[in-house]
Amino acid sequence: MILRIDLKTVLLFALVALPALADPAEDCVSGDVALIVEGCTETIESGKFVGTNLATAHYNRGNALSKQGKLEEAVADFDAAIAMVPSHAGYYFARAFALSRNGETDRAIADYDAAIGLFPKYADAYTNRGLLHIKAGNTEAAGADFGKAVDINPKKASHHFNYGDALRRAGDNAGAIAAFSEAIELAPDEASYFFGRGGALADEGLLNEALKDFSDAAALKPELASIYHNRGIVFGRLGEFDNALRDYAKALEIDPGRADTHHKRGALQFFQRRYNLAVDDFTSAIGLEPANAELYRSRGGAYDAGGRFNEALADYGKAIELEPEFADAYYSRGAVYDLTGQHDLAIADFSAAIKLNPDDADSYYSRAISLFNKGDMIAAIGDFSRSIERKADSADVYLSRGRAYYRNGQHDQAHEDFARAIALDPETIDSFAKILSSATSQGKRKQAQTLIEEIAAKDAAAISKALDLLARRHLDSNQAKEAMSLWQLATKVNPKDAVVRRGLGGGYFASGDVLRAAAEWNSACNSASREDIEKWQTELTASGHFDGQANGVCTNALIDAFKACATAKCDN
Repeated sequence: MILRIDLKTVLLFALVALPALADPAEDCVSGDVALIVEGCTETIESGKFVGTNLATAHYNRGNALSKQGKLEEAVADFDAAIAMVPSHAGYYFARAFALSRNGETDRAIADYDAAIGLFPKYADAYTNRGLLHIKAGNTEAAGADFGKAVDINPKKASHHFNYGDALRRAGDNAGAIAAFSEAIELAPDEASYFFGRGGALADEGLLNEALKDFSDAAALKPELASIYHNRGIVFGRLGEFDNALRDYAKALEIDPGRADTHHKRGALQFFQRRYNLAVDDFTSAIGLEPANAELYRSRGGAYDAGGRFNEALADYGKAIELEPEFADAYYSRGAVYDLTGQHDLAIADFSAAIKLNPDDADSYYSRAISLFNKGDMIAAIGDFSRSIERKADSADVYLSRGRAYYRNGQHDQAHEDFARAIALDPETIDSFAKILSSATSQGKRKQAQTLIEEIAAKDAAAISKALDLLARRHLDSNQAKEAMSLWQLATKVNPKDAVVRRGLGGGYFASGDVLRAAAEWNSACNSASREDIEKWQTELTASGHFDGQANGVCTNALIDAFKACATAKCDN
């Protein structure tokens, strides 16, 4: 999440003059805070003033006390002023400000309500009440208040900025960008406005535009670490890792105490597989925030990826100690336990993660893998099924459940799962076809071929598509014999697949058998749909091998184009 700069609202201590009196009354309206308190106290205690004048003295002293940080005394003075003149909106505003600084949010909001009720065009009251709504997490109410402030005074840039901040928090990035743009137009030298818009642009995925705004903010306020931190995040998302690391370093140069910057830089180092450097950054972040469970989980991940499993287990354990309901930490520790053969401990951790997050498909899948590794196929199948119920589009889960079914002797169910996995992800067939594409015994080749044929009975189209994909990969690697084996199997399981027939023709051509190549290309052309032929004609025209019309009609010119393309290896 990109951080924001909070706009700080400062109360202007508006002093109201009393009638011409002795020196204490003059001090009560002077600019010196200490003199105001002393003068107003003498004025109040003199007994010479009543009504509005006495209320004014309490109000002025309250403002001065508030500025001194004596908030409860200030509130008492505002209470007195309001009791004397309950129709003065400014008194409620001042008391609300003091109450908010004292942490009494609900009472402060009630006073801003009263001030707005007495003076409906009180823009600053809407602004301050909106900031309290933000603090309370009520972004909708905050947006309404900031929007009202904009309506009352559209020429004040800070109103647009606050409105944009509320819209961004509510997820309306387009509205936020428009509001921040209004603020920038009114005050183009304010770094925080560019910073805010940069955050909204980044949230919206407009990374280059965000980069420009953060750079403009940095030019206006180069001493602000948050700008470099956020620009570093954008550079990282753009894949400009050196620039991202440079910005993180600049942010830490300005403010070495930023745990979040160490965390982000560590995550980037992790992404680049610099696990020791990631550990260093996560360790620095932990030194700054030793009670932050997420930091221990992150460092545990770096230890894990670097093969330092004991340190990883210790960090995951510390994260759980700090945050006993940290589901991700249980999950991560369970994965290490499983990897190191401690399947019972892994199952216990995955079970804890599931208890905390019962809708997490990955936790069921991982527990199923541990059960599989332990040899409990029935329980594994149950957990794979629960994972599928929550995430039905995962080829890996179907593939794994198929293996569990197969090992448990439930071959029909296994074949259905294998077919579903391959239909979801053709690359999955590599798990079955790898025997065919490697130098193994003929017995194993036949066993694999039989298995694929059984799976094809469930979904022949998916199997032939996957085999074609693998065959082309082998032909790209000059492994024509292996490619031919896969294409021949594909034509066996799905004889009407025109794409496979064309591929097989290319395989024959690569092996020097021109006649059989032409026969397969003719077969492909005759069995293809009009749409497939038109697609081939268009592609071959683009590659410069076909100069006829893309009309979906099979001709000798198209066969010649197949040959020319195969010669140039343009369709492998």
